[in-house]
Amino acid sequence: MTIIVWNGEVLAADKMADNAGHKGVVTKIRRVNEGSLVAFTGDWDHAQAMFAWAQDGFEIAKHPECQKGADWVGMMRITPDGRCLKYERSPYPSDFTEEVMAAGIYAMGSGRDYAIGAYGAGCLLSEQMVQITNKYCVGCGLGFDWAKLNGDGTI
Repeated sequence: MTIIVWNGEVLAADKMADNAGHKGVVTKIRRVNEGSLVAFTGDWDHAQAMFAWAQDGFEIAKHPECQKGADWVGMMRITPDGRCLKYERSPYPSDFTEEVMAAGIYAMGSGRDYAIGAYGAGCLLSEQMVQITNKYCVGCGLGFDWAKLNGDGTI
């Protein structure tokens, strides 16, 4: 229940968490010590394990055990040189950098189709795509955060 959008310049994500039907506000984007931005979809406790793994340097041998089960989380990583990587069940990412360069965006989470639709309708800013998704997707909302690699943003 998330929307994460990268347009090659800005990473943006909604702020809604859901726990047994109760909504809460969280920050899904983080900066890690080696200069990457990371953002998460899925269960918050597993997202915290993935954040700790990212903060610790993405060591393959230290990849969280929780990612091997049925309830894994997705993590988008924007590297310091602007590559767009997606981690799921393994420590080996899928590289979507070329897709971002060709299509203009990469989006993940339950609100993905709304964000892609907003982009197709002419919206170019990641923040606006997330705002539009928050308006129409029941699994996304409660505001948004955004970040650039250079340090600008709300996080």
